[in-house]
Amino acid sequence: MKLLDVIRLAERVERPNGEELYRIAGFREQLEALNEGTLIVEDCILTPYYIHDGAMYELYEYELNIRLTDQPDFHRYLLKKTGKGTVEEVPDQIVRLQRECYIEVLKADGLLPVGRLLQYVDFLFAEEAVISQVQQVFGVYQRNDLWFAFYG
Repeated sequence: MKLLDVIRLAERVERPNGEELYRIAGFREQLEALNEGTLIVEDCILTPYYIHDGAMYELYEYELNIRLTDQPDFHRYLLKKTGKGTVEEVPDQIVRLQRECYIEVLKADGLLPVGRLLQYVDFLFAEEAVISQVQQVFGVYQRNDLWFAFYG
């Protein structure tokens, strides 16, 4: 099954500009229903938003970036992303954020474990920095108000 097929099973809303947003909690339910396994993926980005009482807030620094590559190399990616010379120069919180929000998949098979997507969703749901950021803007944080856009 393709990732986009699973995404499309989640609750969806359409913005006035035609962009579709999918409820992250619903996406998680669809992933759980698959009982692990793998999904066929393409290069894509899932950008999370928090929508509450009609107001929308983009959580761009927590977008999930999925990249097909011939040879996965997280350290190479991390150094390129941060402009640092060594991994030791990168603050631990940045390493953790990038580890959670960036996935390299072998081009040869294009398969991503469902468990890895669940890990990302659970990270969003529980990450103190996300909760704090949302609470500062809206005064409240509710998992059900997290949505994402798919860019493939």
